[in-house]
Amino acid sequence: MQFADCFRGSITLTDGAWGTELQKFGARFGECIDKWNLSKPELVRRVADSYIEAGSRVILTNTFRANPISLAESGFQGDCDAINRAGVRISRAAAGRAALVFASIGPSGKALASKEATRKHLAQAFSRQAQALASEGPDAILIETMTDLEEARVAALGALIGEKLAGLPADVAASESRSLLFAALLLADELAEWREGLAPPPAPPAATLARLGNIALKIEQLADLFEAFGTAPG
Repeated sequence: MQFADCFRGSITLTDGAWGTELQKFGARFGECIDKWNLSKPELVRRVADSYIEAGSRVILTNTFRANPISLAESGFQGDCDAINRAGVRISRAAAGRAALVFASIGPSGKALASKEATRKHLAQAFSRQAQALASEGPDAILIETMTDLEEARVAALGALIGEKLAGLPADVAASESRSLLFAALLLADELAEWREGLAPPPAPPAATLARLGNIALKIEQLADLFEAFGTAPG
């Protein structure tokens, strides 16, 4: 599996949710499951293994809320680097040569609009997370499940800076090495309008993988959207 294979016009099967899978192993709702990369790595590995066995060609890392801001809520901000690095190592060990590993960066949980965090603060947090992730050599950094487009932009900037600090190339979805991707939830506004019948389905950007498992769509809507993606120009 090569990075460029994700953009050759075919559907690439990715993994699914990690949090609910870890809940099956005893994780409590609201618990900092990113910490499990250090405290219970064998259970995190079982989730990664299960997705590989199911045929996923891309798996993520258990680092969705592993930015310093989110980790601070549980008192684990000091473990930020170790948690992120371990997350990549676990997924890489499970993936082998069968799948690519995209390092996950999710939202901070703080709203820019209400000034719970500043852009500078967010950029520093995402940069630190990305630097730790990139140091373990994932195939890509995936900024996912962000409904606030401005936060996604700040995360992208922080991730690019983090990759640069780690001494790795920071190409934006253009190379076959490590690249920066945006998940489909960056299309949140367009998807909402389409779901309500107010607009045609959005055409997926060439540099976007549609990892749609966290979008509130019915299964028939999801099938329709994939069909639309397959016929959309570009």
